[in-house]
Amino acid sequence: MGFQCQPMSIWYLYSAEKRLIALITEVNNVFQQQRLCFLDPRYGDVGDRGRADRVLDARASTGLPQRGFARQGPDTTPFESQAGAYRLVASNPLSPNMEGLGLIDNTIRLISSSPNAKHVDRIFSNHEPIDISGVSFLKKLGLLLRWWWTELIAFLQVQESVAAVSGVQKSQDWHDPGASGDSTCRNGTREEHELELVFRNYLRYLVKQSPSSLRVRYVPGGVYPALNEQILSGVAERGPETAENLEFKVLTPTFYSRFVYYAHDFEAMFCELNESRTIWLSNPRLLPKLVLKKPAPPLITESYLDYSCFSAIKKLRKRPPAPGQVAAAQAPRDIRDFRLSSMDGYVLSNEGTIIRRRYERNVLKLFIADRVAWGSMRILRLETLLLRLLIASMFVLL
Repeated sequence: MGFQCQPMSIWYLYSAEKRLIALITEVNNVFQQQRLCFLDPRYGDVGDRGRADRVLDARASTGLPQRGFARQGPDTTPFESQAGAYRLVASNPLSPNMEGLGLIDNTIRLISSSPNAKHVDRIFSNHEPIDISGVSFLKKLGLLLRWWWTELIAFLQVQESVAAVSGVQKSQDWHDPGASGDSTCRNGTREEHELELVFRNYLRYLVKQSPSSLRVRYVPGGVYPALNEQILSGVAERGPETAENLEFKVLTPTFYSRFVYYAHDFEAMFCELNESRTIWLSNPRLLPKLVLKKPAPPLITESYLDYSCFSAIKKLRKRPPAPGQVAAAQAPRDIRDFRLSSMDGYVLSNEGTIIRRRYERNVLKLFIADRVAWGSMRILRLETLLLRLLIASMFVLL
């Protein structure tokens, strides 16, 4: 049913002599970001390589962001800052020298500057291990029936905690903070995948049109296949040796859905780089050479449908909410006259019918979700389904 979460998976590494010598932890947070850590007791403060056949004790720094104002922290909770390190004490599940199946007993402690552990998790088995190859279908089915509901209950408990914390701390949203360090960002939604294609084409167009000698390396985030691309401006193509290098890295696919809210490219890049931190630039001083200030593009279309869609986009456009807020949150009124953006004009003038229709549909869905679904595409889809069912039932009754 999609209620899936694995905060941590542990991989045991054995030497050729069948000794447990190290672990790899796969840490996942609530934003579907992932970080891998190699734990070797030789680099821990209490590691004892002589005990590795029985117990491995090691520590590693944390590295997954949990919320907008806490850039570091492991996946134990999204409700507090988790900067620090975690310490893992793990037993050997295959017994010494891999001569049989033993019990699982792993303890994870989140440690910080305080003398006491901030958080302690333990996973252990209290029965003899079962060889899965010898388990019958009925026993497997029984296992599923006993345990399937735990993920759903955990999901509902997290939602309850979110509501409670939001009410106490007046926080509106626990948003995707983007990747940091060596963590990987979440996978993008269908809308973000389609908007990434438009943004990639638009970025390519901006670089080609730049009067400066630029070599831009574009690194997408959260899309598959994540194909990096090197783009040269027209001036750089004629003299590559003079080109200035800029790496444009998207840290979270949230960037693609936020970028379409802005009417001005430079404002979008500046805010997403310095405030929202959804992108990273290797040389920010080159940004003015990439996004030039341009007049508002005219609304000239070849069909009434395009004219209606882009007129609605212009009417509904507003500056995106700051990190940690939802679109409906109270904010100072923006009195600027929002208009067609430069990317709107690019789509109208340069893209084909299929990409243009996808762009119109996705942008309008984002803007409408802000008004009627608290900025949630899932809620908007549910509302749309209910509306369709209501209309269908009315036709049946008539």
